[in-house]
Amino acid sequence: MIHRRAALLLPFLPTIAAAQSALPAPRVLARFRILRDGSEVGQHVVTATQTDGGMLVTSDLDIHVRLAGFTVFRSRTLTRERLVGSALAEFSAEILRDGRTARLRVLPGGAGLRAE
Repeated sequence: MIHRRAALLLPFLPTIAAAQSALPAPRVLARFRILRDGSEVGQHVVTATQTDGGMLVTSDLDIHVRLAGFTVFRSRTLTRERLVGSALAEFSAEILRDGRTARLRVLPGGAGLRAE
């Protein structure tokens, strides 16, 4: 059963699929499993995507510890670096830890980089 809103997108599906296939696929540079007492509680994945303006490197660290069905610890760190040649052009990080979020952005500014 297709909902009316979804049906409105049907004529655009070939265009959407073509646009998505034109994007370069990220290459996994590293993948680590995080274990606690032999059970997986998270993973860390580092990917790189070649773009027209250089390279985008993404690091995704996700840890979720449960005890008796309850979450006792949750942490997620997502960083993105844009490299032009071998120089850092932009950096962002978002850290979610036990419900609190912190963000950092480093952007081009003047003759160097500036942090927010």
